Amino acid sequence: ALPGNAMAAREALLLLRGRGRPAQSGRGRGGRRGPGSSPALSSATLFHGSAIPQEEPAPVVPDPGPPAFLGPNASTPGASPGSIDFGRRAGELAAALDKLNQTAAPATATQALELSLGLPEAPRTRNGYGRRLCLERCLDEIEVSSAAKRKAADSLADDDFIGQGDEFRPLPVADHMYKREDVNVGKLLQRLPKPVKEKVSAPSFLDDCQAVFKRHDHLGQEKLEGMYLWRALLEAMPASFSKAILSNQYGWSIQQDSVYAFTGCGRSGEPAVSMVHIAEYVKFTLALLMHKYSVNARVLDCKMALKPPELDHSLRKTKIVASLGPASWSEEMIEKMIGAGTDIFRLNCSHRRGGDFERVYPLIRKYARMLGKRVECLGDLQGPKFRVGELSGDPVPLVIGEVLEFGICKEDSDTIRPGRITMKPTIEQKALVKACKPGIDLLIEDGLMKVHVVEKISDTELKVKVIQGGKLKARKGVNVPDCELDCAALTAKDIEDAEFLLQLDPPIEYICVSFAQKKQDLQDLIDIMDRLNVPAEKRPKICPKIEKPQALTNIDGIIELSQALMVARGDLGVEMEVERVPFAQKLLIARAKKAGLFVINATQIVESMINCPVPTRAEVCDLQNAIFDGADAVMLSGESASGSFPLESVRAEADACLEAETVRDFMKPQVLDGCHPDEANKPRQMDDSKRKTKVVASLGPASWSDEMIPKMIKAGTDIFRLNCSHRRGGDFERVYPLIRKCAKEMGKKVEILGDLQGPKFRVGELQGDPVQLVNGEVFEFGICKDSSDTIRPGRITMSSTTEQLALIKACKPGISLLLEDGIMEVRITEKLSETELKVVVARGGKLKARKGINSPDCEIDCAALTEKDVEDAEFLLQLDPPCEYICVSFAQKGQDLQELIDIMDRMNVPQHKRPKICPKIEKPQAFANIEGIIEKSQALMVARGDLGVELGLNRVPFAQKLLIQRAKQAGLFVITATQMVESMIENPVPTRAEISDLENAVWDGTDAVMLSGEAASGRFPLEAVRTQASASREAESVKHRLRQACPYVAIGGHAPLRPRKMLNCGMALKRQETDHSKRKTKVVSSLGPASWSEEMIPKMILAGTDIFRLNCSHRRGGDFERVYPLIRKYAAELGRKVEVLGDLQVNGDILEFAICKDDNDLIRPGRITMNPTLEQN
Repeated sequence: ALPGNAMAAREALLLLRGRGRPAQSGRGRGGRRGPGSSPALSSATLFHGSAIPQEEPAPVVPDPGPPAFLGPNASTPGASPGSIDFGRRAGELAAALDKLNQTAAPATATQALELSLGLPEAPRTRNGYGRRLCLERCLDEIEVSSAAKRKAADSLADDDFIGQGDEFRPLPVADHMYKREDVNVGKLLQRLPKPVKEKVSAPSFLDDCQAVFKRHDHLGQEKLEGMYLWRALLEAMPASFSKAILSNQYGWSIQQDSVYAFTGCGRSGEPAVSMVHIAEYVKFTLALLMHKYSVNARVLDCKMALKPPELDHSLRKTKIVASLGPASWSEEMIEKMIGAGTDIFRLNCSHRRGGDFERVYPLIRKYARMLGKRVECLGDLQGPKFRVGELSGDPVPLVIGEVLEFGICKEDSDTIRPGRITMKPTIEQKALVKACKPGIDLLIEDGLMKVHVVEKISDTELKVKVIQGGKLKARKGVNVPDCELDCAALTAKDIEDAEFLLQLDPPIEYICVSFAQKKQDLQDLIDIMDRLNVPAEKRPKICPKIEKPQALTNIDGIIELSQALMVARGDLGVEMEVERVPFAQKLLIARAKKAGLFVINATQIVESMINCPVPTRAEVCDLQNAIFDGADAVMLSGESASGSFPLESVRAEADACLEAETVRDFMKPQVLDGCHPDEANKPRQMDDSKRKTKVVASLGPASWSDEMIPKMIKAGTDIFRLNCSHRRGGDFERVYPLIRKCAKEMGKKVEILGDLQGPKFRVGELQGDPVQLVNGEVFEFGICKDSSDTIRPGRITMSSTTEQLALIKACKPGISLLLEDGIMEVRITEKLSETELKVVVARGGKLKARKGINSPDCEIDCAALTEKDVEDAEFLLQLDPPCEYICVSFAQKGQDLQELIDIMDRMNVPQHKRPKICPKIEKPQAFANIEGIIEKSQALMVARGDLGVELGLNRVPFAQKLLIQRAKQAGLFVITATQMVESMIENPVPTRAEISDLENAVWDGTDAVMLSGEAASGRFPLEAVRTQASASREAESVKHRLRQACPYVAIGGHAPLRPRKMLNCGMALKRQETDHSKRKTKVVSSLGPASWSEEMIPKMILAGTDIFRLNCSHRRGGDFERVYPLIRKYAAELGRKVEVLGDLQVNGDILEFAICKDDNDLIRPGRITMNPTLEQN
């Protein structure tokens, strides 16, 4: 209808068709096609068919300009008065065509972005986070270069995606199509850029539909307009959306082999199929196809963090490596360790003595066989260890600035003493002292103490200066990060241990080479295998332990000779600074996985479980992040070898691994292609003033003195937390002005966060010793009647507060109550009254007074703010200058935040003085109501303490990622809190797991990390602040080298539909419905007499052939010359991509084939030989 721009006209008409209410059309106005007509959608057909009803055919109109019959004074017979303003529509059509012509080849990155997304104009809002990521995925689909993609994405990174203002909602587009007037599908489609049009355009889609029509042409054209048109469209759509449409989720339904559109295309329930319906379906389907990256997708939202069904541990893929030692190598414990989930036992050769390994090894094999489990063994060679010598008396204090002698001991009496540090005269330790030069540092006891080499007196003596002091004990380890030592990787002890391991029967599966720095270090072990004539099938896998920075530089050579790899974070964190270990870990895992190696992540995985039966939140997050990165195994060291809870450690790791695997499909590997592990060796000098991640420090007795506040600010504190749970005695009134004063004097921006306590539930008082709760024992559980009604055997009481009465009232038989952070659990069996319950102990322990209670399955009907909270909120709101944030604890719904807003309204707090409201997400119910909570918030805290108890500890890492991403989409300030560096309450340095967890939170997008007890009551509050600041700085410095950790969440929640399914034999009976248009595996058909006729070739294509094979062994008589053009012809006619494979005949060589005459008679060109055995003769 419009010469020169038919495509633009067609898409402009789709644009117009999407505006306003369509013209009513009945059966007689459908523009039905005759038997020979094509179902393709043309501009003229759309004009004449129904979009703009006419009695006369559309005249040809010269270009440019709109059609004459759509002039300003046009009238339309048959249309209801006022139903269509044709003059206005003609103007819109002209403007649309003009715009299309102008933007056909976008000149700027901004235009490219807008066109790629095909979005309506919308004001810039805080909710535009998803638009950039969406575009990047779209551009990936059309293979745009990475540089162009970045340029296009950067140009509109802050723009909205779909919708306007606070009504922003992310993908899927289909969810908005017929539910919101401000989203115009036609407009969405007409703005596709050229590269996308070539892949998903109306004509090409309808061409695909024609192929479907041809397969059903025996039914006649009448049927094609009804159900088979619908089928054609469904075949071109993803299955997940097809099901949604069939269930009327998006406003469509099927009835009587026809299609109704709820947009007004039918009349009085009469089936009506016309080109308008086809146009609507084309628009609908194209919108889905345009977002190809989200097809086969399911919506990811915060509710997904709620606990899934229990999964079978036999499906777990990640292996648990348990180190054996005094706590676990008894005959009884080995059997229990296997039953708990151990997959690989580690024999640490550092402790091989007294025949323990000779006794333990056959026990492992015996019980693995008895229990029907596959259990492997790993021998870990000690490697060259460096330790200080013996000590005759008490530990020697090292004072900062003190100058000492440091050397090889000359005799047995030459021990450590004030002024001198000695080492034993081993080959390796002599090589260490010899390699040391002035200017390098020696780290003692895992970096707790540090000395600087001032002078080299001889090859065995040094003069050193103490940089970091402490109390030096005997035989503590020494690390030298800056030295590459000239000594063999395998010591005399390692060679002896390796020979022992290689002679075990059945053979051991892995041998680890400690402190491997280069390829030659592994070759030494291979040489031992060669010398012992170990057969290839009995050789263990070689597993280098990456513990030195030099290994990262030489990683490619190391990988060449390896079959596995261990990221040994202990010594690695000492040698290269602990803050750089998380990035190095990601790089090493990515590189090893690319090479096909089995990767073990080791050291301080669940370190706290040496003395505690449950891991910290940081440890679980670190463990699961390693699995998301691709680790094949996680290792227990002291936790299982010498800890108090070896079985609990194995179970905790196994449960966390299985939980991580259930959501791993939503994660994308973070390390960018081409990023070499040596990147982690590069020092990154970053000024702390440029750090973006805030450090939140809780104030308490350890940190709120006049002397400590300025030190805390100087160390890197950005926000101080006032915990109202401990507001008493005027401390806050004294501290608040002090913070403001010190911050002003130091020229630092320091903010303050007031944290309301919220409704706390605790058991009552106790007269004597803790009460033992025994599994299966029945207790009364209720509100205490008077002061003498305390906890005692057979009864647990609670004090009578409004909140605790509401808790008992909400309880029902069957739900569980968790005591003391989930260490103990009781299950309700009967509700005796509104204040009394009968419970049975599900998990026992010793119950002390005033321990916390959690009720994960209860939504308690009580106010979110207690009387104390209201009083504390009024105090915080009266501060001058006002505090910046107020946290609402245990927020479960939007109304909980409204209570705080109502207090601000009652107190007439001006808008500019109102603190930001920050809900603490600690209850599972908050996930279901997260949108209502976000609506009333300006910040959000992921409070992992109670959340880990209520939700389940192993669900916390995934929940954390979901909450961070959802909050970032909404433009909120996000704080990640609780057990970030918990070990620093007692120690001056964090564990590897804590650093890894902290940096992963920064990479996930958190805006702040919080210290609780570490800063409020710990021994090292300043060190804790410095650690969080330096780790955040390190994470930010390498963030550009990593992808978004959870990209599918980041664009509003799309992930591949790959749910973890339980397998059972009954599944073999189920017929799998599969749409062949989605099949990725190609079918190659060899052509021959049965299949190369002109009749058979199109049938073979329709049946599913993707590649035809021409076997040149049978090329004769012109068959190939006849067949080849037929393949191309029918592929084009049927709209299929069909390829051809020519198979050359390479044969005819004449060879000798014989029994070999001697050892030199080997296989060679022209001769094949066999060994002279009786059978082969």
